[in-house]
Amino acid sequence: MLEKGCEGNTHIEKESEWILPENLRKSQELERKLVDNGTFNGSSDFGSYYAYLKGINYDFIKPHAISDDRIALEYAKNISALINKFNLKLSGNIIDIGCAIGTVTNALNILNKDGKTYGLEISEDGIKAAINNYPDCNFLCQSADNLDNFQDEYFDVIHSKEFYGFTRTGDSSYHLKYLKLFHSKLKPKGFVILQMTSGDVLGLWSTYDNITAELKNIGYESVLKIKMIPSKIQKRLGGTAYNSAVYILLSYILKTVSLFKADKKLADVYILIKK
Repeated sequence: MLEKGCEGNTHIEKESEWILPENLRKSQELERKLVDNGTFNGSSDFGSYYAYLKGINYDFIKPHAISDDRIALEYAKNISALINKFNLKLSGNIIDIGCAIGTVTNALNILNKDGKTYGLEISEDGIKAAINNYPDCNFLCQSADNLDNFQDEYFDVIHSKEFYGFTRTGDSSYHLKYLKLFHSKLKPKGFVILQMTSGDVLGLWSTYDNITAELKNIGYESVLKIKMIPSKIQKRLGGTAYNSAVYILLSYILKTVSLFKADKKLADVYILIKK
């Protein structure tokens, strides 16, 4: 069952039902107990956020979220350079969906010169850590399937990095419900940025081609999928990393490398621009 704001029939795989908001909240309680009794192994998000908040372990979080401010700012600048290719900017009212401990949200806020930056996360411990670390941002502990506390057409940019709703299920109707909700909260010409690495499990990468037409019916005038140049390389090259000729060459080289080294796989960035 979905919460208010993202209602409707979906067909999430049985093995993916853990990503539903009510199940994530149960996981949070279980993982807190594992951390408290010393048996948590760092394999999942919520326990890692709790261990980080309590100062028990600062390494558990590293596979699950960016916790280094320098790396987060490099990522945000990379995203900025990529979207600049399409005459888009990280400015205005921005929300970071699934913000973890707020490190990326803060980086987006540093680049956002003329609006408010929000971070949204279902983990209570992630949000507590974010509020403690980044008081200049606005953090909310809630599920992304209910954005009723924001008026329609409020946001200029909706950003999400490796959000479970798009990376742990191949249910296209589930993807569409989020993207329809996001559309309603975007200003005209506002846009969604989704960054994720395609994996062995089903995700948006497995449904994208089939839902592109429906996304345009919802009201997105442009629906784009672009390979993201690694931030370390983009930092060296600056804006030229996404210039057509350079980008084509870099993408070819990096895709070839990724065939032999799985950890070098390029992340995908999906950009959906509202009419």
